[in-house]
Amino acid sequence: MLQHKSNNHGDIVANTLQYYRERTKSSSTQTPVLYLDIKKKLLKTVEEGKRVLIDIKDSYSVQTVVVRFEYVHDRWAMGKSICYLDGKEVKVPYTIHYSDIICNRMKVKVITEGDNPFEQRC
Repeated sequence: MLQHKSNNHGDIVANTLQYYRERTKSSSTQTPVLYLDIKKKLLKTVEEGKRVLIDIKDSYSVQTVVVRFEYVHDRWAMGKSICYLDGKEVKVPYTIHYSDIICNRMKVKVITEGDNPFEQRC
């Protein structure tokens, strides 16, 4: 008889949904202080014209994007991801919710252009 592994497709989907529930569960309508801290840092990157490298590890894969943010809101930010297709630069819309950055299970790394990523680990 076949035994089910704990990492089958259904478990991966269930875990991803649980992560989403944890990130979005709130009874308050006020913007969390951690979100405001992220907003402040992202506004500074917009003012300075810097790009941000975002490395996201979720249940399915690891995705790394370089984003130049254009709009920073209380709970999310939107910008353009810089991609290359046939040797040409292509800008693709990209949005991130601050809960993704805060959630430890999502394992999101955010590095601002010019920052030393090794200093952030200490």
